Order: sequence, then C-alpha cells, then structure tokens
Amino acid sequence: MNPEKENPLPKPTRAKRSIACNFCRMKKVRCNGGIPCSNCLDHGEVCVSASRRRARLNNKDAANRDMAQRLARVEALLQAAESERANSPQMPEFLRPLDVAFQRTTNVVEDADLAPRESSTASPHSQFLAQTFNKAGREESLSVPNLTSPTNVGERLVPNIECGNTCTVQPSASHRETSIPDMDFTQDSTMALRPMNVSEAPEALIPDQIGVLQPDIPPPDYQTNPMVSSNSSPSEKQEVNSVYSCESSNWEYHGPRSFLSICSKPGIQWVSQKIGTSTFHDAAGTLTRDVTRRLKIEKKLSKERTPEPPASVAWKYAQAYFERAPDAVFGVVDKSWFNARLQNQLNNPGIDEDPAWYALRNAVYAVGCRLELSRRANFREAYRTAWSYFENALAVHTELLYFRTSLLAVQALTVMAYYTECIGSPCLEYMLVTNAARLAYSKGLHRQPVPSWDLSSSEQCHRNWLFWAIYCLEKNCCCRAGRPSAINDDEISCQIPTVAPAGAPASIQYPTSLVKLAQMTSRVARVFSNVQNWNKSPDVLADTVEKLHAQHVETEKSLQDLVNPEIPLENANLPLHMSLQQACFVRLTYFNTTLDIHTALTNPWSHLRQHPTIHAQVQKSTEIVARTVRATMLTTQSIRIDASTPVLLAFQTPIYAFINLFIHILQNPDLPTVPTDLALLEVGAGHFARLEFATESEVPIVFAKEVAALARQAVKNHKAFPQPSFGQPTDYNEFGVIQEKNVVRSGEAERDTIGSPLDSSYSNMFDFELDHWTTFLPLHDP
Repeated sequence: MNPEKENPLPKPTRAKRSIACNFCRMKKVRCNGGIPCSNCLDHGEVCVSASRRRARLNNKDAANRDMAQRLARVEALLQAAESERANSPQMPEFLRPLDVAFQRTTNVVEDADLAPRESSTASPHSQFLAQTFNKAGREESLSVPNLTSPTNVGERLVPNIECGNTCTVQPSASHRETSIPDMDFTQDSTMALRPMNVSEAPEALIPDQIGVLQPDIPPPDYQTNPMVSSNSSPSEKQEVNSVYSCESSNWEYHGPRSFLSICSKPGIQWVSQKIGTSTFHDAAGTLTRDVTRRLKIEKKLSKERTPEPPASVAWKYAQAYFERAPDAVFGVVDKSWFNARLQNQLNNPGIDEDPAWYALRNAVYAVGCRLELSRRANFREAYRTAWSYFENALAVHTELLYFRTSLLAVQALTVMAYYTECIGSPCLEYMLVTNAARLAYSKGLHRQPVPSWDLSSSEQCHRNWLFWAIYCLEKNCCCRAGRPSAINDDEISCQIPTVAPAGAPASIQYPTSLVKLAQMTSRVARVFSNVQNWNKSPDVLADTVEKLHAQHVETEKSLQDLVNPEIPLENANLPLHMSLQQACFVRLTYFNTTLDIHTALTNPWSHLRQHPTIHAQVQKSTEIVARTVRATMLTTQSIRIDASTPVLLAFQTPIYAFINLFIHILQNPDLPTVPTDLALLEVGAGHFARLEFATESEVPIVFAKEVAALARQAVKNHKAFPQPSFGQPTDYNEFGVIQEKNVVRSGEAERDTIGSPLDSSYSNMFDFELDHWTTFLPLHDP
C-alpha cells in the first residue's frame, strides 16, 4: 500500500478577498475573491479592491455617559450659584428688570410618560431634564446659554433649554436643595435618578464647554451678565458689552456719550423704572429704527451716469452753492478758479477726464440743485434730483482715494461730506469726512506751510481754510456718534487764517467761531472718552468739569448774545454778514458742547449726584443743563427746515436737549419748574412734527411725541402715588435745583431720587462706567 495515497498532502488554498474587486463591482458580476480574480484575468484588468471598512463602534453608551456627566455639571453650577445668593437681599419688586427674556414661573411641566416618580429627591429641574430625554427618545444637543445668574434677584432665573420637542420650564425658588441628582440612562432611553451630593459632582466646566450653543437662542439679558468689578482694568470695562463681529456685521456702534445711549439696555431699564411701565422700550426701538435707517444707502447705485445739467442750469447751481452752501464760508472751493474751469468744461465737453474735477463739479451741482429746489419744490423732488448728481461724484470715489490725485480730490471729498450732512441725504458724512481727513493728512494740510514749500499767501490761506472745514465737520460727526476722532489735535500746526477765503464774505467771524467751537468739542471728547479717566475720583471729575466750563465760557465772551441762553435769538444782535440760520448753527453748536461737559455729572449713569464732596459742582451742572436744554427747545422755533438744513440744526442738538430735559423731569418730578418743562417737551415734540411735515414723512421722529406723553404721565403718577421721601430735599432755588442745606451728608444711605435704596450690587449699573451705556444698533431694512 502506498503511504502517499493513504495520507495525501492538503492542497494549498489561494487567499481570497472579503469583498469584491473594483472591476467586478463596476460590471456587477460575481467575483471569486481571487488575487487576481478570474474576471480581471480574462479581461486583462488590474485587480484591485477598496480597503475594507472599519466596523462602526457603538458609542451610544459612551455618549449617554458623557451626556449624563454634562447634565450633572449643569446642575452643579446651578446649585453653586443658588447657594451664593441664598442670603442676598431681594430687590424691591418695582426695581426688578423689566426685560422678560428670562421669565419666572412656578409651574413644572408634567408628562404622563415621565420616568418613574419614585425619585422624590430629584429637583424639578432634574425632572424636567429627565422628561425631555424621555420625550426625545434619542440623544439631542443641549442648548445652554450663559449660566451666570443675576446677583440681584432672589428667585431662580433659568434660561430656556431646548431639547428635541421644545419645552420651556423655569423652576421656582423652591428648588433650592442640598443635593443634585445623578442620571443613569436605561435601555428605554429614560433616566434613573439617584441622589448625589454636590461634593460628588464632576468638576464644573466653563460655559463654553457645556452643550452646543444654538444661534437661535437670544443673548442673555443685561441683568444676567456679571457686572465688571471696580478693580477691573479700563479695557475690561470697555469690552463688557462688546458683540462678536460676525454676529453683528450689520450693526453700528454708538458710544456712551452719544444721545442714543438712552436706548441702550441700561438706559431703557432706568427710564422704565422711573415711569413705572415698560412702554419706553417701544419708543426707544422706534428712535433707533428712525435713526439707523438713514445711516447707509438703502439701494445700489445706478450704473448709468446722470447727464450733467445744461450750461444755464449749471451756472445757477454753482451760484447757489457759493452763496448759500454751509461749507462755502470756508472757501473750500475757490470761486474764481471754479468758474473759469467750469466755463472751459462747458465750452469743451468731454475733454477734461480728471476724476477729481468730475467729482467736484457734480458735488457742487448736487449742493446747488438742492438749495435751489428747496425754495420752490417739494422735499422728495429736491432730494431725488440732487442725489442723481451726487451719485455721479460717488461713482469715482475709488479714484479719489487710490489713484494719483491733487488737492482737488480733497476738495471734492469735503464738498461731498458736507452735502450728506443735511437732512435731505443719507447720513454718509462720517465716512466721507474721515476719508477727506486722511487724504488731507497725506497732502500736509494739517501743517502750517513753511517757506521751503514755496507757496503763495493765497495758497496758504486756501489750504488752511480747507483743513479747518474738514476739522469742524469731522469733530461734529464723532461727537454725535460717540466715536473716536481721526484727527489728533496735538499734531496740528495749521493756523486759523485771519483773512477771509477767496470768494467768501469779508467777515470771518462765523467760520472762526465754528473752528473754536469745534476745538472745544474735541477737547471735551478727549477728556470724557478716555477710558483711563473713568477710574478717576469724583473730586477729580468735578474739577475737570469746572475747568472745561471755564474754557468754554471764554468762547462765549467772543460770541456775546449769540450763545446767551437768557436772550432769545430773535432779540439778539446778529453780527454783520451772518444769517439767522447761521446764528442758530453757532448757538446750537455751543449748547451741544455745554451739554457734553455737564452731563458727565447729571446723567443717570453717574452716581455722583449724591456725593457730598462734589455736591456744589453737581448743583451747578444741573442748573446749567436745565437752562441750556430749555433755551435749545425755544431756539428750535427759529430754525428753517428744508432739504438743505444741516443735521445738527434739524435733529442732533434738538434731540440731545429733548432727551436731557426728559431725564431732568424724571429725576426731579417734584420741582416747581416741572409744568413748564413738560410744556417745553411739547414744544420739542412740535419741532420734530414740523421736521416730519417738511420732509414729507421721510424723516419721522415719533419718539418725541411718545416720550412727551410718557413724561407727563410719569409726573401725574408720581403726584397720585408719591414715593417715600427717604430724606430727599424739598426746597429748591429759582432754577429748580436742590438747595445746599438739604444735601445728603456722608454716612447717610445713598438713595435713588424717586426710588428705594439700592443694594451695592445693583447700584453698580449706575456707576460712572460709561461703556455700559454703549449701543450696537442694527441697520433696519427700509
């Protein structure tokens, strides 16, 4: 017997793949798994196959454990915050925040499918979480906003938590317990709860590590954000209300010195507490909408250029510009030079292709057209016709900044900026005048010419007046918006000319007065916008206000009756070559700076009114502010309103004074001057009604009418339901200011003027940390 036949050797087996090769899969034929396979051998193909997929790991259990830990940490944070506030005094009900973004309720959602109720030790918040997961039936991302709890509210404020099926639960104050639940997931996706001490809870995560932040959840209310401590750096105070840029790319910043600071969240809360209702929130929203919708162009510019006017119309527009344009008093454009070049342009159209000259003459057309049509046409016609020429100038804006240019480009940008500073145009002056200032810097206009430059006296005079025209508008725009200036006063050596610019009236009193007032405005802005000054003591601040006021009064001496609030403008002796509209401009510019100086001590966000060591200065500032706003309201009756009226006359200073008069009434509802002040509020509301009428409802400011009604109702309510005096003075002088003898002395409790005592944590909101009152305003759709 052959042993080899009895025990045959096993035949070698060929290795086979676990998946078909790419060729067989593409042809959709059976693959024998060979390397290479028979199909690839028959067709001469390279036999390759995709790598085998790795088996998916079932991470459900791990994910569930992770979610349980995260929920436990959320509960630990809530419990820790609750224990810190357990002994804190509760805020009086009428001082509670009126923003209802995080509402309170004592109701707990009940669900028939909730996990077994034998876990009686679980808190209502934990039952809500268990119910949510039971409903969802699968892991859901948890949206947890800022968990920092308010420091002034006794009860629990819990933000809405959205999981799966949307549920909103705010547990009551009763869920203060000594333990929190630990959650284990069962097979039916419910959670079994067992007690767990706080000490056993996992280490707390920072808010950024908890859950997934959802963009549809609103930001926390101002009151829920921790206040900046007094020892924080100025930069931290400045950033406390900052907004992430990608979330607010269509918003614009308005600083704490802007009149719109009353529309910030703290401003709305302060007013609402004073009037006892939340209706001011709607009025503030109306004002921000009316203001911000004019800050940008609402539609794209036309790609087609508007044909330039015929010769006769062009000369008429040019003459109107040189006779009545606000910037013509500075001699921004030399009249004789412009007329000569325009004549050459009209005789030889299409020859001169200089973008700067094209922009300048179209800007002059736009200004002159609006001035001419404002006399005989309606507002909309004047706006549309003039805007078409301005679009021509704006079409070459890029060439003015980034191509080789001469002084002509600076002139063109300046005229364009002054054009948009009137109510008959979108408010683009902030960006345009900033560009003009930068270009002026590049041409050395901020420096006094030296002999080596080889400039004639007329050229030096024109350069200097051009720079100061830019300076005046730029400082006014920055003051209005509460933003930093692009012009540094310490780098300016350019002198104020002592002779009139070519082609302008012989008197230089009007443009010189505007320059001096702009310099004072810049000085005030540099002091109060410097974040380093916010940490100064009250005595230093009061001394600063007194010194600035003394400097401001020096300007008043040269202007005499023009800025005296005790003399009505119609009874004042106007200087030669100064129109009534120009006199109004000087007067309101002076009043605007006066308010900038003294509202540092009288505004609601300053808690310095009750400081005993500076009471004399606070009393003086209150008197000056009250007198100034009353004079402003009366001056509005002398303002001519049409499409060419400057924004400072038609809107900026009137609304600034109106808001401060409103604040003055709310702070002092018992003053004997309140009835006349309420009447002046109605006068101010009448000015804005006249503005709406003159602009054919293109510039509606219904805010004034609503606020005047709120002020009258607040005073009426205060008389019907007077608050306890809390030692408040009752004697007033002839200006409606508290007499010195009744000042609250040191050692006495500091109290709000018509409110109850504020605890230390809540009163921080009214400290002199001005950046809490900054606002980011959305650009509303038209």
